[in-house]
Amino acid sequence: MLTLLLADIQVGTSDISAASLLRAILDGPDGSSSSAFIIWEIRLPMTFTCLFVGASLSLAGLLIQTITHNPLASPYTLGVTAGASFGAAVSITLSFAVLG
Repeated sequence: MLTLLLADIQVGTSDISAASLLRAILDGPDGSSSSAFIIWEIRLPMTFTCLFVGASLSLAGLLIQTITHNPLASPYTLGVTAGASFGAAVSITLSFAVLG
């Protein structure tokens, strides 16, 4: 997991060498190099967001399987997907916006 995390932070539109990656991480968010800015302001927030979303989705799947006592249960079993689709359709129809 740690290897994939570092690979995700290192690879992108502007490739960052392993030495530059390590230097930027050790310098912290106040580093003066462009690679420090790219890592701390762009790549790390996206990487951690992906980690937390993946963990949340796996936890949600585990809860659905635990509630139904069925190891093959999916969000379709309890109607979660239909409810989410209905909520999306209502918000699009009413032009509801979360931010603004």
